[in-house]
This record gives sequence, C-alpha cells and structure tokens, in this order.
Amino acid sequence: MAPRTHIAVLGGGISGLSTAWYLAKTAPANVKITLIEGTKRTGGWLHSDRVADPLHPNGKGSVLLERGPRSLRPQGISGLNTLEMVRDLGLDSKIEPVSKTSPAAMNRYIYSHKTLHKLPSSIMGALTHPLLAAKIPRAGLDLVKGGSGQEDESIQDFVTRRFGKGFSDDLISAMVHGIYAGDVSKLSVRSTFGMLYHMEKDYGSIVLGMLLGGGAVDTPWDLTLKEKIVKEMPDLQEFVNKTSIYSFTDGLEELSRSLEKDLVKGGRVDIHKDSV
Repeated sequence: MAPRTHIAVLGGGISGLSTAWYLAKTAPANVKITLIEGTKRTGGWLHSDRVADPLHPNGKGSVLLERGPRSLRPQGISGLNTLEMVRDLGLDSKIEPVSKTSPAAMNRYIYSHKTLHKLPSSIMGALTHPLLAAKIPRAGLDLVKGGSGQEDESIQDFVTRRFGKGFSDDLISAMVHGIYAGDVSKLSVRSTFGMLYHMEKDYGSIVLGMLLGGGAVDTPWDLTLKEKIVKEMPDLQEFVNKTSIYSFTDGLEELSRSLEKDLVKGGRVDIHKDSV
C-alpha cells in the first residue's frame, strides 16, 4: 500500500480553489487534500453582489456589482483551460459573453487627471491622443535600450524602464487594476505578462518583438493540452474566436462558488475557512 500523502493548499481564492479542484481530479487516491482559507469565505478577489434596483419601474429589478475582477478573457491556452473548467462545472448556461464587435469590447476608457479618456484604436490616433502623445518619444527608447539581464522585476519597474514613468502610472497601472485588482509595484512582470518578458529577452525590444511576431510562451505541454481541449470540445474554439470577454449571470463569483460546491460534493478536499 502506497504511503499516504497530504497536500495543503494555502488560500481559498480562485487560484487556491482551482488548484484544489485539479488535484481532486488528478491526484492518486492515497493523497489527502486540504484547502486552508484565512477569511470566512472563499473566492478572494472574486466578490459579486446583486442588489435591488430602486429605480426599476416595478421594483423587481436588480443591479450586479463587482467588487473585484468583472470578466474573463477566453483567448490563449489559459482561456481554453478555464472554459473547459466552466463546462465541467455546468456553468455553460450562465455565461454572459461580450462579442468582439460589441461597442463594449471596441471602446476602452481610462480615467486620468480628472478626465475620462477614450483610448485610440490606431497608431495615428495614439500620436494625437492627449494622454499618449507626449509619452511616445520616451517610449521610442524601447527600440534601443536592450535587455536588463534581470530574471524578474515588478510590472512598474519593467514598464518604467522600457517606456517611461508616464506609461506606467497613467496607462499600465489602470489596466492592471482592471485585470488583476493588484498593485503594479508588487506584481511580477514575468508571471503576469510573460509575453513581454520574453520579447525583451529574445529581441531586446517590446516594439520590435511585436513587429516580428515574437513573445510566444506556449510550451509543448500547452500545445498538447490545447489540441486535446479543441478535439474534445470543438465548439469552444468557435466561442473563443468571436468573444472578447465573458462573465456569468450573477457575476464572476459564480465561478468560485461553483468550485467550492463541487469540491464539497466530491468529498476529496477538506475546506477550512477562518483559519490562520
């Protein structure tokens, strides 16, 4: 009989829940899995609230509020992998997609210096944009700066070094808050924007890397996994091709709630909340 192994997953956010879920599906029977969460709820940054709409004509309407991330992107191997998880959890019918042709997908805004700025959709638009035009000459140094030789650094340090402090403070910080609800001075650029990290390593320039189509970080395992998912669920690729972002009927927290519910139902994972 194989010796018993005990795996502890620290943190019940989306990363911890996903890790425990995959372990429950793939780990040998002799593995005991425990998830430990320090607060009274799982989900971490995923926190959705549906509240009554006082302005609704018949008083039965509601508004969905997201305290953290509000959408998922279906692109890439991680996007396909997440969609496979969503399907396994039975959340297909609750997906709320935003198509790539939707105004919500085609128009992006940033609130900076007490003004709401619509981001340009072309290079010419960027050259005359009030928020970007003055920053472009400094950003051009990216073409001649070369690599830093560092194994990793914060997103803020990386972007400031390559494109200038203005790009980091006014653009990237806002974008990262929207994606990760995190601090650019603390998040790893290699972990969050691996493509940019590899462009600098391979080409010495982000702009040059983009022009030459570089930055791919898919491993042979990633490609094998993608092939498996597309073969088993061919309609997912069609969904990816036409969808910009998506969420769920009752918000992104539906994903973490469903993961926890499935873990409890499966019986392989012990979940301890409010534990320090």
